[in-house]
Amino acid sequence: MTDQDAAQSEPPQIDGPGLPDQLTRAWNLRSNEDQVLWRVFGTFWPTNAILLLALFRASDQLPDRWVGAIVCGSGILVSAVWFLIQRRCIGHMRRLEATADRLERRLRMPPEFALSARLNVQDYETHLSFGPRARTLMPLCTVLIGLLWLVGAVFFVCSIGCGLTSRCSQWPGAHHSDFSAPQLPGRSPRRAKEGLFRRPAAAVQTPSNSPVRNPGTAAKASF
Repeated sequence: MTDQDAAQSEPPQIDGPGLPDQLTRAWNLRSNEDQVLWRVFGTFWPTNAILLLALFRASDQLPDRWVGAIVCGSGILVSAVWFLIQRRCIGHMRRLEATADRLERRLRMPPEFALSARLNVQDYETHLSFGPRARTLMPLCTVLIGLLWLVGAVFFVCSIGCGLTSRCSQWPGAHHSDFSAPQLPGRSPRRAKEGLFRRPAAAVQTPSNSPVRNPGTAAKASF
């Protein structure tokens, strides 16, 4: 490799006058990523609202099991995609903030005039040290919504499985055996089974040629 090829392969060095321009570009890119992040987070809630409207079409009846499973699966997919997009935007923001912090340190900018939170620690602790950070709440909300959709999907899938099981139990010969008693109209299966295996009572037969005597009649005849 010649010296000319080595010089072309090396990244261009930014001199002192070019550092402020690079710092401006870094903060502009960071601002663009911040806008993309808030737009993604803002469109996440209307998308979930549309899915909820598709799930609960009427307030007086429960949603269909198949429709509920499909809608909940779509909600899980949307939550996963939104989470990955937010994670990537936050990663770009952190990378650009780190680049801007190095540029400000290279330019020997006073901490009270720096935009980097790592360099201007006093202003950051005064105004932004309390409460949770937005870049932490955004992915957390997306994960929670995704978990709710997952719970709904499990519920509807279990309902579909129970419905298929009940349909299979209604097929002819699904639960019949050789010793099952036939069910009579108006009688429960238990009573029909008891009637099948119950020994019939012996019928008292009276001969036709032997009249049945009444005790009262016999007493009158004796007198």
